[in-house]
Amino acid sequence: MSETMSKEDSAYFTQSFNDNQRNGQISFDQFSLICSEYKKFDQAVLKETLKDLKTALDKKNNNAQINFKQDDYFHHLNTVIKDQALSKNQNDPEMEKLFKSLAGKDGDYVYKKKLSDIIKTFDLTINLDQFFQPVGGQEEINFNEFCSLFHVEKSDENLRKTFINFIDKSSKEPDEKEDIKAIYKANFPIKYYGN
Repeated sequence: MSETMSKEDSAYFTQSFNDNQRNGQISFDQFSLICSEYKKFDQAVLKETLKDLKTALDKKNNNAQINFKQDDYFHHLNTVIKDQALSKNQNDPEMEKLFKSLAGKDGDYVYKKKLSDIIKTFDLTINLDQFFQPVGGQEEINFNEFCSLFHVEKSDENLRKTFINFIDKSSKEPDEKEDIKAIYKANFPIKYYGN
């Protein structure tokens, strides 16, 4: 199963695998069709993800038939879901404002240590190894990498409040205060991938 999807979505994709599998495997074409029929996916982003995935798998398998066992199916489905979230986050003005607030004056990077310290300060139940997995051992995290740490969800009020409260307390400039108000007003619809 995928750690980045709801139970309902997981049940949908499990059933789709079961309905389309032969001898415990599913073809890449069937995988693509399942993803294409899923209404929550942005089809333009999906098309690019599937194209990149097919190219990588063709190269790895010397252009042989591509079939997935259930574990591989969910692994590649997780890639599709992360690409969908990354695209949404990169175009989300609140995500950009959050990044800029955390990045400080230079604005090019958020430091992993700073983000870790924020999480630890508020005793958030976040597995830091899992949270930072998309960026590996990097200390400087650029905007695209920062976006890869999160997926969009509207229900996690506590996480939103935690980040907003921290940024609000640490901002000293009037412009920063206005940015915080805008983020809060927008209901900060961002949740990290971890739990």
